[in-house]
Amino acid sequence: MTEPNQIEIPPGIIFCTTYGVITMETAQTMVNLMRHMERQGLQNIDMKFVHGNLVDKARNEAVQQLLQSKAQWLWFIDADMAFDVSVLDLMIRTAFQDCKWADIVGAYCNLRGPPYLPTIDRGTGTWETVDPGIGPVEVMRTGAACVLIKRHVLEKMREPWYGVRPVPRAIDVIYEMDNYANQRFDGVNPLRKYDEWKTLEKCAVEETSVRPALSTVGEDSGFCDRAKGMGFRIVVQTNAITSHIDRKTILPLDFQEAMKERREAEDAVCGITG
Repeated sequence: MTEPNQIEIPPGIIFCTTYGVITMETAQTMVNLMRHMERQGLQNIDMKFVHGNLVDKARNEAVQQLLQSKAQWLWFIDADMAFDVSVLDLMIRTAFQDCKWADIVGAYCNLRGPPYLPTIDRGTGTWETVDPGIGPVEVMRTGAACVLIKRHVLEKMREPWYGVRPVPRAIDVIYEMDNYANQRFDGVNPLRKYDEWKTLEKCAVEETSVRPALSTVGEDSGFCDRAKGMGFRIVVQTNAITSHIDRKTILPLDFQEAMKERREAEDAVCGITG
């Protein structure tokens, strides 16, 4: 693998975003990263911690710090993430050598809960079952727990860069768009002549009965939506494996549920073999 110091790397900042607490594993990861950068001679990469009770507030503050500096990229690492230092090399090589055209580069990160899907959305609108280790994959959305963003993306966007946003039902968007088009084109929506419009309208009507009237989009997906809308391209480097650190309080209920599952499994085996 090409060493990062053999690639022309512009100055950057690694931001660890936290609610005020950092996991032991993440702290060790950051220490390992600093040692790794020193060994590699990466003297133009800074490392900072940004605290915020709201994650979008912390991310916005980090962006402000970046734009006040001469750094050309930032890399978010949340305070509950851990990974091998080789991820730094992979992210840098992807962003500045293998996929120079990519404006945003994410790492392969699984969600906390079952079935632990990776934060990869290639266009379905949901997180998808994509395996790790298949190289860079262009996506529509990814998470922000471990992601590198080039400066020009943040310069072009308007503040605030991050924020949770409410999402109306698709049918409401369709009707509003239809009304707006009618106003702009003398009472005639020119899009109605296309089959694609009819398909969108049909799907929106069908979804109305199964989707709640109001939902929200997280700050990371919302950021990606804005970036894609502005023509920027996003890649997830599936070889850059990162891990969510989770803590679980063990209660008597957990024991009871585990015993129930064991009995059900034993009954199933007896039923098959009996």
